Amino acid sequence: MGAGRAAINRMRALLVTLLSVVVLGSAVGADPSDAKLVVTGAKFFTMADSDQEPWEGYMVVGEDGKVIALGRGAIEDWPDVERLDLAGQWVLPGFVSAHSHLWQSAWLGC
Repeated sequence: MGAGRAAINRMRALLVTLLSVVVLGSAVGADPSDAKLVVTGAKFFTMADSDQEPWEGYMVVGEDGKVIALGRGAIEDWPDVERLDLAGQWVLPGFVSAHSHLWQSAWLGC
């Protein structure tokens, strides 16, 4: 049972790392030296009360995996940062789901 609990804790940590996205600022105030990835072209569905409709824009991810910039339209800054074009894809920054299915019962509580 100890190994099972350790596996659950590792999976929980992985899920938190992969799914937890914290929006910290806008591109104007963000430091380009902290940027690891620029995501472009996606339709963003944010959790903000002011964003009732999805919009096309960009997201800049920092070295720590957190979002350091999120904005509408195109972004021309950070030319030396890896880019990922997600045209036609949906991105939900700030959304974390604990939804699971029966086959996932090994990860109970995640």
